[in-house]
Amino acid sequence: MGKLKIKDIIIFDLILVIIGILLLFIYEMYYMSKQAEIVVIPEEYFHVSDVESSDLDIVAKTWVEEYISQYMQKYLNRNKRVVEFNITNITVLDEENKQVSVKFTMKPKVMYSKTFSDWGYMNEEEKIYECEWIMVFESTYKNSGKIWYTTQRMNRAAYELSEYNTSVQAEQDEKYYQFMNQKYYEDLEKECTYKIENGSLYFTYDHSKTWQKIDISGFEDMIDDNTYELDENLYRIGDITYIYYHGKVAVSKDHSKSFQIIECSKINNVMYVYFKDENTGYIISAADFAMGRYAPIVYKTVDGGKKFEEIGIYQSTDWLRRECEIYAFNENLVYIVDPTADGGSSTLMVSTDGFCTFHTVEVPNGTFANELDNESLHFLEIYDTYELPKYQNGKYILIIGQGSDGDYEGGIKAAYESEDGIHWNFIEEFKPTPKPWEG
Repeated sequence: MGKLKIKDIIIFDLILVIIGILLLFIYEMYYMSKQAEIVVIPEEYFHVSDVESSDLDIVAKTWVEEYISQYMQKYLNRNKRVVEFNITNITVLDEENKQVSVKFTMKPKVMYSKTFSDWGYMNEEEKIYECEWIMVFESTYKNSGKIWYTTQRMNRAAYELSEYNTSVQAEQDEKYYQFMNQKYYEDLEKECTYKIENGSLYFTYDHSKTWQKIDISGFEDMIDDNTYELDENLYRIGDITYIYYHGKVAVSKDHSKSFQIIECSKINNVMYVYFKDENTGYIISAADFAMGRYAPIVYKTVDGGKKFEEIGIYQSTDWLRRECEIYAFNENLVYIVDPTADGGSSTLMVSTDGFCTFHTVEVPNGTFANELDNESLHFLEIYDTYELPKYQNGKYILIIGQGSDGDYEGGIKAAYESEDGIHWNFIEEFKPTPKPWEG
């Protein structure tokens, strides 16, 4: 009897262990599913509505509270979670320009998390962050009422520096842009582009003078409240306009007045789409993924998607990084920019036979404008990060930068031009024109 009791106890214990493991597995799956449902909207896209007052201190309080509440959601990754939050002071700095200072303390779930590295100063003794955000607000009216956005957030030091520079900035900018506008190879404005507004997609074909709302049957769910941009590899706006979404390509040859829908649902992991017209198109898909790279396969159709033929480029290009950029000027001039993992450099490849084979682009040495301290440095050792070529003023333009680790002459770049997109000539070194939001 004693042996039977011991055996029963062991079996009972094993059953409890198995049940415990199953319960733990179920909880982990539930927890992961809850995490997948969480959306944290970046501050540049975050907005508040239905604010009880237009007073800037109320607007700022509401915006900060609602924004940080995203980081207090129960199932959020612990490295991104805030466990305590308290506003200590709000000061309107400039009523006319809608500048507000908000001071608050915040305690993260995990100290020293990179998520909060630019939020404020860490108080080591209290184990909290002491933050001051100086924000610039703007408002707009939508169907739901008045919406408040923040267009800029900075710390106290950056704010004081910007105030100090205000008096001379306009004159400096005017002289700088007059100089940079002479650089014909810098495309400062796109004739054809898009915008996402109020949950809808709009295209322009005339330098943003007029906008056309895009409604495509079967693409209704493509744009929602959490969509802020399109994948550059999956659309084109121009004489032939097309856009890929969930196994379909919508193609238009009349500036988006009408679209032809091409089915390609049997092609998985679509990474790039190019259509010459409504009949002839190419799709690059990922056959496999490993270590941040994928094995590319090219499919071609000449009958509007009734049949896609695999023509493959795997052997020619090796595996590509997920972050690679691809652009086809036409069937016989296709470029791929494949970056290194750290962003320190990249490789530019070109195909002249309809995506079939690719080879590395070689450009001649340029000439340094200033004498180098280290004369052994090669020109193309400094300029080693390629941008996708573009076509302007009857020539192909190639810009080569210095990558994330480059600091030569403040990060200037080298410009090349070509008549055929294959043979390149050096133009000069130049300082890129800053985007308006880069200061």
